[in-house]
Amino acid sequence: MKKLITIIVPIYNAEQYLDECIKSMVEQTYRNIEIILIDDGSSDKSGNICKAWAEKDERIKYIYQENRGVGAARNRGLQEAHGKYLSFVDADDTICETFCRQMADILLCKNADIVYCKKTCFYEDGRREVSGESSMVTFTWKNTEYECCDPKGHYTASAAIYKREVLEGLFFQEDLYVGEDTVFFSMAVRNANVLAFYDAPLYHYRILEESSSHGSFTLKKYTEVEAWMRVCEVFHDCPLAKLSAQVYLVEKCNHVAASVFFNASLRKIIYKNTRQIYWANISKAVKYYLIKGKNPLKCIVKGIFPWLYALYLKIIYFKL
Repeated sequence: MKKLITIIVPIYNAEQYLDECIKSMVEQTYRNIEIILIDDGSSDKSGNICKAWAEKDERIKYIYQENRGVGAARNRGLQEAHGKYLSFVDADDTICETFCRQMADILLCKNADIVYCKKTCFYEDGRREVSGESSMVTFTWKNTEYECCDPKGHYTASAAIYKREVLEGLFFQEDLYVGEDTVFFSMAVRNANVLAFYDAPLYHYRILEESSSHGSFTLKKYTEVEAWMRVCEVFHDCPLAKLSAQVYLVEKCNHVAASVFFNASLRKIIYKNTRQIYWANISKAVKYYLIKGKNPLKCIVKGIFPWLYALYLKIIYFKL
């Protein structure tokens, strides 16, 4: 298959990792690609790095815009994309050199609308982690059978390739600081017919100590709770998919409640609302656990005793 694949890369002050990221795309064994680099108002040398690569490779297009956030950068990329297939790579991540070829082959062979793969997580201290063994097997199912919290589920825009048709009319919701790609992927799933999961770690996901999705909790990160509420609405007429989303919503509420428990100012702002969302959804989460034959006790305990979970996070993760 030689159809054009567009890779969209949102960039903000990523000079430390950007060369490695772009190099991994340029060296793809599948050559018919378009790389769109969206510089979202970087104040470091990211722009210069992008321009240098664009001069060396005609497949690369560099675009600068005033800082508006990662969702806006990805939306600009969607507007500029020409590919029959689209993918998203974050500026501090990399992809295996066979990512495009193998994923595109699966789209064709399985007649899928979206294919996603496993991620290798790597940390600033050099550690690398892959969740479970990789079977190198492809699994497929209808979008009505999708469950985001299944071990073979997915909930990020990256590590995937999409047929252009399933993204028609979709956009990243720019009011979300964390979770905008979770909502986007869920909407794409609803537009798709067949989903495919390739159980191989072709996407390399860098985990930074302080980022929008990791590190210490800030008020802006509370938008992840709102994101999962929107995902529940996306799947409003898909009972099992909605229940699985409610599991994540409850877990996010538990994490937020614990993260702000010892912070008087943040607790005053969001704690009560988070607890209300938890109690409104915990019965649905428990129902999902029971349907899947899993024990919901841990989730319930974290919710009923948020102070205990907060103490655990403080000792184990925050090391305060």
